[in-house]
Amino acid sequence: MRVEVYSPSLSKYIFTVSEKNDSGGSFEEMFVGYTQDVSIYRLLSKKKKFILDRMDSWELTGVIASGDAKIFVGLDPDTVATGGHTWEAKKVGNKLKVSIR
Repeated sequence: MRVEVYSPSLSKYIFTVSEKNDSGGSFEEMFVGYTQDVSIYRLLSKKKKFILDRMDSWELTGVIASGDAKIFVGLDPDTVATGGHTWEAKKVGNKLKVSIR
């Protein structure tokens, strides 16, 4: 978090930080730089987690062997499946890609 105060005498900030359980520990981890096969059965979904050292540039690519799929990436594993995602993969042919540059 970054806060810039331009008029200290006119500004007042109150910050509240609450503890939130990290449910990310309950998901299988994907490791950066390695390929992983993921089988997802009909009408189901699967959550994976990955941790980046920095956010300046990264890419996540998925190849669909059969059927159709979507990839959503978010910062909170509890809300990513319900529209709380930050990025959504773009589909080209049988490939899905999230690319942040």
